[in-house]
Amino acid sequence: MENINVVDSVPQYIINFINNNEENIKNIIEREKIRGDGFIYMDIHIKENKLNLLYFINEESHNIGTSIDFVKNLHEEGKTTIIINDNEYKTRFILYI
Repeated sequence: MENINVVDSVPQYIINFINNNEENIKNIIEREKIRGDGFIYMDIHIKENKLNLLYFINEESHNIGTSIDFVKNLHEEGKTTIIINDNEYKTRFILYI
């Protein structure tokens, strides 16, 4: 996951999910930030109609196969990073809210 390609868009189902659940996602972030700075991780399986949404503190980044330094370099002041593992496209997207 150390290579980043910037794209102009993500699949529509990701945008729909974020837009329809933005308030819930923000509530998870606020509730979990007490544990430390971190990011939202979404693992999406469209064909199985499954989505796992987790909050990881930066030190737990090894749980998704990346490094603490990589995650810290993604940080944008005032925003929470969302790393989306899309099993349909076999890729990861990085969004900010």
